[in-house]
Amino acid sequence: MTTTPITRPFFDTAASIAESCLRRLEAICPLEAFDTIIDPAAGPGALSTSLRNRIAMDMVSRPAGLCVANFAASMSDGDFGRALVVGSAEPGRNGTSAVAFFNAAAS
Repeated sequence: MTTTPITRPFFDTAASIAESCLRRLEAICPLEAFDTIIDPAAGPGALSTSLRNRIAMDMVSRPAGLCVANFAASMSDGDFGRALVVGSAEPGRNGTSAVAFFNAAAS
């Protein structure tokens, strides 16, 4: 049996945008306050590469070596201490992927 690889458009965050977002986030919420920072839609890692204590994953391994996982399905059992979830949700059909993403982040 052959499986078809996942194909989807990629909407990667530019490094300059990621840096700007992290500066804004740091201004309102110091990142040192968190034990773990999770980037569930890491893509090429524009956000996660500059974060300490991070877990970066995506549905497709880009770049090679990135943890391939479905965030909404795989993170509920972990103990990450005080965790911060950063990133942007892929909307999916009728927003269902985004809803699952935000529900998983809130749990």
